[in-house]
Amino acid sequence: MSIIESFRYLTNNYDFDDWGTSLWISSIFRIIPSKLFLNFSYYILSSISAIMMFDIGRCLMPKRYAYIAALTFSVSSFSAAQGSMVSKEIITVFLVITSFYLFYSFLRRKNKIYLVCSLLFPLLLLFFRIPVALLLIFSFGLTLILMYSKRIFSIILGGILLLMIYSSSFFTMTNERYLRGGDTEAIIEQKMEMAGGGGVVNQMADPLAALAGPFPSIMMYTIKNTSLFASGLLYRVLLTAPFFLGVYYAFRHKYQRIYPLIFFFLTNAIGVVISVKGLEFRLSFPHLSMVYLVAFWWLSRYDYWQIKKRLPSIIICVYPIIIAVICFVWNLRYAI
Repeated sequence: MSIIESFRYLTNNYDFDDWGTSLWISSIFRIIPSKLFLNFSYYILSSISAIMMFDIGRCLMPKRYAYIAALTFSVSSFSAAQGSMVSKEIITVFLVITSFYLFYSFLRRKNKIYLVCSLLFPLLLLFFRIPVALLLIFSFGLTLILMYSKRIFSIILGGILLLMIYSSSFFTMTNERYLRGGDTEAIIEQKMEMAGGGGVVNQMADPLAALAGPFPSIMMYTIKNTSLFASGLLYRVLLTAPFFLGVYYAFRHKYQRIYPLIFFFLTNAIGVVISVKGLEFRLSFPHLSMVYLVAFWWLSRYDYWQIKKRLPSIIICVYPIIIAVICFVWNLRYAI
């Protein structure tokens, strides 16, 4: 099949935000028609993402903490498993981290070329996940407004920018598909099936999974992707408290360099909550790297006594137990 015929088939049979994955796979197979080489290309992207994530961390925290943040995210069970699957998630995360890398390169070097690239590069995400592209541009734009404008003017410009994003034709086109989730009753029914039925625990699981999870599923009747992700997701859940403490500390003391990471996480996570799709790992995966960077940024400041107020020892000791209990209750959902 020629390139023109392939593109015609693509436009006739796939949605706009599925073009990227199809173009990537077809391009790889034109080079070497091998599934093994395709998987290898995904691991190359993951490795490059890890290096860029480490470089972002070096702008925010000591080298050791940046290294741990990038390493633990990149070698986590869910990242490794995604690399073996032919899906758009690895490419989406690569584009997200690359955009942040360009933006932080601008903040560090003050070279406007990096700024232009950081605002243009997310446009590639339109071929993978349209809302993620729009939220990236919003996060960068709002950060720049807060950094270089006065407070009241920043609020006005931020509101205008948010209105432009939410009223754009791209957003309108994907509103039914992402935020409203299409057929709401069907989405809720699917959520119940993923959560293991009804009940208080399962009703609370969806929004909590988007903000503090996804939760690890260990006690499964059958082996699924969620059970393969369990070890990495348990580690991610443990980072919930350091992350939200970092969010509070950043806003409380106006550490503006952390803002784009926080803005992107919050807007994407809230969008996932609104769409009633908190239990779908693929929608939460794009913002998980932000959790690692913000959490380890806060931990570095806490460990180096740059945060004077210390946490009581009892809280530090009890916190892992609370997380263990939450994960245990989540895994008993079929019986609740």
